[in-house]
Amino acid sequence: MKFTASRLSEGNSMFPAQIEIQDSGLSVKLPGFFSGKNTFLPFVNISSVSVDSPMIGYSTISFSAQGVRVAVHGFTVDEVEQIKQAIDQGQSQSSPNAFQQFVEQDENETEAVKLERIKLERELIADEKRLQRYRDPKSIGNIKFGKTPDDIIAEFDLLATNAKSLLENPKYNTNYAVVVAALISKMPEAIKKLERLGGQDSHEFKQELDRLVRKKKSKDRTVLIQRWAKYIIPMVLWTIAIKMFTVRHIKWGWAISMALFTVVVSIYSLFKMMDTDDEVED
Repeated sequence: MKFTASRLSEGNSMFPAQIEIQDSGLSVKLPGFFSGKNTFLPFVNISSVSVDSPMIGYSTISFSAQGVRVAVHGFTVDEVEQIKQAIDQGQSQSSPNAFQQFVEQDENETEAVKLERIKLERELIADEKRLQRYRDPKSIGNIKFGKTPDDIIAEFDLLATNAKSLLENPKYNTNYAVVVAALISKMPEAIKKLERLGGQDSHEFKQELDRLVRKKKSKDRTVLIQRWAKYIIPMVLWTIAIKMFTVRHIKWGWAISMALFTVVVSIYSLFKMMDTDDEVED
């Protein structure tokens, strides 16, 4: 039984994640992040399963096994429930003492198993550090693409996924725009290299690049409008407040109230302008 993440969910537009239920465990494939490698989790090694299902959007299911946590995003509520039920069923059909042996294995854990667990943890840390380079324009410019189509596609997917993630971030600002511009400007290099290698249709990749370019332009316009609004609205309110003090038939109470309201709006705008250029966060 195989479950494939929706292409409409974040990070799965081109190479969706997959979870395949097998007789003795489940195979998790996270293209891009794990360079297309499968992670196999035996049922007896899965200590916990957690599900995050928002009111709107797709669910995330997480597995914990031998100190390693694997999270997969992009499934419907029904799909994550089916996956969870399949794991429960697989664990119940395992030998009666298998799960208890896993719980008690800390005392009897062999040196080989310990080394394998440490290796997996180090690989996860290395992957996280590797992804940090997609937040620095200088590091993005130094990215080198592989020699095979699969390596180039995997790198393109990482560039597109990170650009999309930053564009969807509520804190998107001019600093974010600089990083996204660097990510987008690097993507045509991957497309040209794929075309030179031949045998790979680049139309889909060009479409993805066009979508990101259009989305960035729209986001930049919104940020520009918001930035100007923070300047213009307080100026208009101050103009109205000063005018109210000069008009004789308007009561002073109304003029003072307007002035106080303008002060509050000005302070709020000042703080928003200070937050405009926050550093790029993950």
